[in-house]
Amino acid sequence: MKKLFSFFLILSTYTIFAQAKFVATTQLNQTGILADTILGYDTFNSLYYIRENTLYKARNSAQVEYNNFSLGKISKVDFQNPLKILVFYERFNTAILLDKQLSEIVKFDFSQTETPIICSAIGMSTQNNLWIFNNLTQKISLFDTSRNTLKELSTTLESPIKLYKTDQNQFSWIEENKDWLSCDIYGKIKKIANVEQSEFVQFADSRSIVFKKDNQLYFRSTEMKEALLLKNVDKSASSFQLQGYILSIFTNLEIINYKIVLP
Repeated sequence: MKKLFSFFLILSTYTIFAQAKFVATTQLNQTGILADTILGYDTFNSLYYIRENTLYKARNSAQVEYNNFSLGKISKVDFQNPLKILVFYERFNTAILLDKQLSEIVKFDFSQTETPIICSAIGMSTQNNLWIFNNLTQKISLFDTSRNTLKELSTTLESPIKLYKTDQNQFSWIEENKDWLSCDIYGKIKKIANVEQSEFVQFADSRSIVFKKDNQLYFRSTEMKEALLLKNVDKSASSFQLQGYILSIFTNLEIINYKIVLP
């Protein structure tokens, strides 16, 4: 009897532990959309997406658009500041800042700057700065848009950047060797984790990732020591966005929003 009780105690403990491995999810809504790439929502709940190399911003029934076909394919859009939206064209080494109506404010041709820059990663940072990864030096830097000057932050990166995400205070990236690292605006670099082998990995925000393994989606943030399984979510997603406790999953045809509760 004592052995039987111990068995059930171990089984109960294992069950509680196993449950702690999951992220509880509740589907809130689902919206169909025709887009080549769905980018996500800004803080005012405006939706950004790309169709036929044109950037669209939509909220309720209102919609504005921007394109500049002469610069080739849109490589990156950063709308964390909805009043100053960044659009990057890597082929022409050019970034453009737009206002909230997607009208051009200023254009930066990094091939013409005083300090040579070949930009392969970019994002909005604090005040008038842009995050820049300069391929010429293999360093993370801050570009001051008011002075057109470049300030190097990191040492030379030893492994190529496979994936990156930025916020105002942090540049986060995953290297080809699967190391997940971050650099703050003072140049302090921190290793967060080594990301396990997976079918794909995407940032949900600058401090969390979602990856797919064995046809299951997993979630991990910088505060976690291990990944948690996302239960009952659509697995056909190509990208994700985390805002507060809402995880948005994007396919080319729809947006599915989930409320997530971390253990």
